[in-house]
Amino acid sequence: MLEYGKLLKEKLKEKGYKVKLSRDDNNTDSFTNTNMYDENGRISICCKSKAKYMISLHTDDEGGNGIEVYVPNNSEMSLAEKIATNLYDYTSIEYSTNKWYKVKDGLYLKNFDNNSILENEKSMKNRGLEPYNLTVNTPRLYTIREVGGIATNAYVDGRNPNYSANKYYNSNQGIECYQISIGSLKNNKDALLTEKEQIINAIADAF
Repeated sequence: MLEYGKLLKEKLKEKGYKVKLSRDDNNTDSFTNTNMYDENGRISICCKSKAKYMISLHTDDEGGNGIEVYVPNNSEMSLAEKIATNLYDYTSIEYSTNKWYKVKDGLYLKNFDNNSILENEKSMKNRGLEPYNLTVNTPRLYTIREVGGIATNAYVDGRNPNYSANKYYNSNQGIECYQISIGSLKNNKDALLTEKEQIINAIADAF
């Protein structure tokens, strides 16, 4: 998705927006799942930018089969809906048939539920750690949750030794993040390879 991110940056710059990539050709190899909150980790890079919006581009490696735009629980959703609609209109990719966390066609809200909150609490206590204060309004996707600060109940404060602390977790100047899954290489490979320009224009034109 790095190539898509670089193309989207250029398209948005043409429209007059200031854009910063959280990863590029210089730092991609140094990123891991555990250093994302370090001073030069991806979450910190985003938060330091003080951006209004964050776009996180993905393909679904679990075999997904269409457009899924994940939103923060406190967002107004009109921008996310426009992104999903544009992707559907501009490309041959259909809306995902996934019904889990679905709000409407192409839009998804993936928060912790009561069962996952209890599982997290049990796991933390078994490791001798104080559980996080999770609620059903806490996003499960870390990219959405941890750049949103207080507004999205970000919680990675350093108590789990597997991760460094997100020093922006309690910020009141959060970023509104949308995680966009554009199908999968398994089910949408042809469109991902041949409709790159349409995909980029679909997202950029939503702004």
